[in-house]
Amino acid sequence: PHLEPSSELTALANQLIQNTQILIKEIKERERLEQETKERFSKNENAIADLSEKLALVGSGTNFKENYISIKERCEQRQISNSEMRRLVWAWAAKLCIEKNRKSISGGGLVNTELHQFPRDIVDQAIDMTLGCDI
Repeated sequence: PHLEPSSELTALANQLIQNTQILIKEIKERERLEQETKERFSKNENAIADLSEKLALVGSGTNFKENYISIKERCEQRQISNSEMRRLVWAWAAKLCIEKNRKSISGGGLVNTELHQFPRDIVDQAIDMTLGCDI
């Protein structure tokens, strides 16, 4: 059978549309997989950082929890009794832990901030930052 030119063009256009749609699906799937891979990589990187920190503490002969201290305890050691200042130190310590991807030890959730423990170096840095602020 003889095909008309417009029918051949229509068939080619339809084929092009189908191929384009398949290509778009492939690109979307690759982008989804790329994002999933990045998320998994980041999660694994964080786990490795945690393990490295723990191994460093074990290797130094220090008990993991000995390197952590509550804001209340450290402020008492540094003779900081102002409760508003302690709350600010807690907020700085929480922020620094998030920024530096460091862990803190919960003392019963965010509600019980007195039992919450942070790495000593983070607490000292938070205190120094708080003392540099005007309250």
